[in-house]
Amino acid sequence: MAILLTVLKVIGIILLVILGLVLLIVSIVLFCPIRYGIEGNLYDTGTWAKANVRFLIVKALGGYDKDDGLDYKIKILGFQVYPKKDTDEPKEEEEEDLLEFPEYDDELDDSDLVSHADSTSETVQVNETESTSLPAEPEHKPEPPVTSSDTSESEVQEEPKETLDDKLYKLSESLEKKLDENQRKINDTQKKIDHIMQFLDRDYVQRTIKRILKIVKILLKTIKPKKSKGYIHFGLNSPADTGDMLGKISAFYPLYGKWLNINPDFDYKVIEGDLNIKGRIRLYHVAFPVLWMIIGRDFRRTYKLAKKI
Repeated sequence: MAILLTVLKVIGIILLVILGLVLLIVSIVLFCPIRYGIEGNLYDTGTWAKANVRFLIVKALGGYDKDDGLDYKIKILGFQVYPKKDTDEPKEEEEEDLLEFPEYDDELDDSDLVSHADSTSETVQVNETESTSLPAEPEHKPEPPVTSSDTSESEVQEEPKETLDDKLYKLSESLEKKLDENQRKINDTQKKIDHIMQFLDRDYVQRTIKRILKIVKILLKTIKPKKSKGYIHFGLNSPADTGDMLGKISAFYPLYGKWLNINPDFDYKVIEGDLNIKGRIRLYHVAFPVLWMIIGRDFRRTYKLAKKI
């Protein structure tokens, strides 16, 4: 009995340790921030952009340069893991001989080589005599005379020409088929629209949509940069186009007014600027609302109904 209790005690300790490790990993993932940064520069002297994302021991880097192009890498504990560096030196390719010489047997004497040459010349002469002795074939063979039965058969095999009525009948059939297919597609889309409208009219579906919109709002607030600074100097083809674009951009002034400085140029056509954005994302802001929504009854009912559409 004591041995059984000891075994159960050990198993319980192991399970608690595993559970503690799982909770520790989940807590680290949820509460440790994901840091990101974006930098960019657009001037005549040079155009480049850089982006980096860091989470614990993992760091992802990406960059673009007008001269060098796109570059990206992933590092763990400072060591690059993707793409892997090529450490192997390229092997020197062996030069292939352009001329191939026949291999001769060292045991053959000069007399054997002479006899071999004589035998080959004799075979060539025999082949030439045989080819000259054959009778020449006539260039053109006489064609057999055409009989009346052949002409009658060819006349019988000719297919009758298609009349105008047949063409119109085939055209009408193809048009009817296309119209039927289009009508079928319209009916199917109308049924889907009706199902979607009935789906949106349900109370629990509307409550689920409201929760999803709240989660999206929280996500956007979490992703919002903490430190940002930017400058844009632009001018279009004409002062009217520049003023029109400035009016459209000004509609979003509450989103960028505190950190982005826009300087329009009504005299010259130009676009230049720089950007520097830094922020962090904490997953627990979104994870707990999403988990609470998934556990709820309204989401399960909404999901089951959505699968039937």
